[in-house]
Amino acid sequence: MPSTEILHHVAEKLHKCANEESCEDFCLEDCPEWLTKDYIETRLRSYYSDAKLKLLKMYAKPALGKGENYGGILTRVKVEFKTGKSASKRGVTL
Repeated sequence: MPSTEILHHVAEKLHKCANEESCEDFCLEDCPEWLTKDYIETRLRSYYSDAKLKLLKMYAKPALGKGENYGGILTRVKVEFKTGKSASKRGVTL
């Protein structure tokens, strides 16, 4: 696939993800199958020792372009969540 087609494809996916209601809070683009809302929520609950932690938003996308890393898949994940101990929202980039 020529580079212009790849760029168009990526831009189209980002536009679609940003504009769909179902993708508004949970946008996962080209992520490993195991990287899901439930997986991240479970890990955050464990890390913060808070069974009531609720994942509100999650955005995940490749951290590097295709072919830039041969040792594994690097994914950038941004999340917003609330803990059971606080009414305020917190955010973190993983």
